Amino acid sequence: MKKLISLLLTAVFVLGFVFAGSAPAFADELTPLKVGASSTPHAEILELVKDRLAEEGYDLQIVIYDDYILPNTGLEDGDLDANYFQHTPYLNSFNESNGTHLVSVGKIHYEPFGIYANGLESLADLPAGATIIIPGDDSNGTRALLLLQQEGLITLPEDASVDNGITVLDIVDDGGYSISAVNAETIPAQLKNSNEGTIAVINYNYALAGGLKITDALAIEDASGDAALTYGNIVAVKEGNENDPAVLALVAALKDGAVDAYNAQTGAGIVAVSEETALQPLAEAVTLKVGASSTPHAEILELVKDRLAELNVNLDIVIYDDYILPNTGLEDGDLDANYFQHTPYLNSFNESNGTHLVSVGKIHYEPFGIYANGIDTLADLPAGATIIIPGDDSNGTRALLLLQQEGLITLPEDASVDNGITVLDIVDDGGYSISAVNAETIPAQLKNSNEGTIAVINYNYALAGGLQISDALAIEDASGDAALTYGNIVAVKEGNEENPAIQLLVAVLQDGAVEAFNEQTGAGIVAVKE
Repeated sequence: MKKLISLLLTAVFVLGFVFAGSAPAFADELTPLKVGASSTPHAEILELVKDRLAEEGYDLQIVIYDDYILPNTGLEDGDLDANYFQHTPYLNSFNESNGTHLVSVGKIHYEPFGIYANGLESLADLPAGATIIIPGDDSNGTRALLLLQQEGLITLPEDASVDNGITVLDIVDDGGYSISAVNAETIPAQLKNSNEGTIAVINYNYALAGGLKITDALAIEDASGDAALTYGNIVAVKEGNENDPAVLALVAALKDGAVDAYNAQTGAGIVAVSEETALQPLAEAVTLKVGASSTPHAEILELVKDRLAELNVNLDIVIYDDYILPNTGLEDGDLDANYFQHTPYLNSFNESNGTHLVSVGKIHYEPFGIYANGIDTLADLPAGATIIIPGDDSNGTRALLLLQQEGLITLPEDASVDNGITVLDIVDDGGYSISAVNAETIPAQLKNSNEGTIAVINYNYALAGGLQISDALAIEDASGDAALTYGNIVAVKEGNEENPAIQLLVAVLQDGAVEAFNEQTGAGIVAVKE
């Protein structure tokens, strides 16, 4: 698995993912765009849009910094055209302290602030008098103290807030802990070299650079919409340059799937954020009956129930354990919408069953993976091994393409999603025994199979079966086409596309629900939009 992740990460920088393309032949024909950034994840995300910006006539030059001071002074002095590393509270604090004139031109992503530990598995194990390390700058120090209070470790004044700003001097009750405020960039190293039982509140970019993931955190701040918007990492410029065409092109490229692509390949779990007009509630309350697979679809729907209720939409979630009934129920009028499938499956179902179902919006993409019983790599796959794949047309095609991607079988030259393929079309099966079965049964069949068996599993069924994407021996190439082709959709019966309650459902699902689910579960599915 480590080899797989390494290969995927290499692909990030070599291929450019979603935004890879043919750059102009001569770099000197491009307009330079110099952007300062922290190494992780900001510079890595910028790498993903380099080719796209080249196609638009801009030479993106990424300057990496390992602190929070120089990328702002460089921007103020004109050495940079923009920077991408900070959130607005930090920018405002920096301007006030240094007399700089920097402004935000757009929020790109939110990095959950977490508490990490040396030698502890739970905050309940935190020893009396333990050291707690936090960032020493005003804005991140405030944020760290609020997180410590959220977890019941300290008590702050009643009016403590992001807007008021607080320091260690404002703590009402420190719980007997020793709280040390230091330079944010040094915290991962200080935690690593600390006494066992020490904890630290770390900016997620420095956590990632230090080899930590959000799943390593003992606690994270409540990622409500306000938190994501307050601490959304921004692209900043010097005042007066807000409408620079190169900067506007940069912001547009970053907002157009770069964060989701980065998450898909690294599992980092940062959250794409946007500043959009607030949704308006319906004049009268309505009930919306939506069919869904249990995982992750019904779980994601649960996350938006309260928000939809505020918009006068009462969500009634009906859970199904197959791919047939949620579509027949929608066609028959027993459901108002469903959320479980991708468009190729919907199209195949309509053709086979004479139904009249349509998509009203893509919500997320679930990487299709190969999972195994008793082997750690596809190189260990024994001769004649059994390979289990989904039996329906669209997912069967997808599975066979993944097996070919990994060099296990050979398909016809014109094999594609659009053409559709079955096991009967395989040119060379590699000597393996390929069995097509009902998709929902595959996790159980794999669990009960002979050692050395592998299976290609829809990720919702993988999750329901206790598997994560990190358990996969291989996943399909998560290019933009794959994410859009196989993006899971909200579907309705033809004629109901303009239903206001349906439109609110789609808007709310597309507004951070997938990122919130990933943050809570570490699932690693990818938010997508059309």
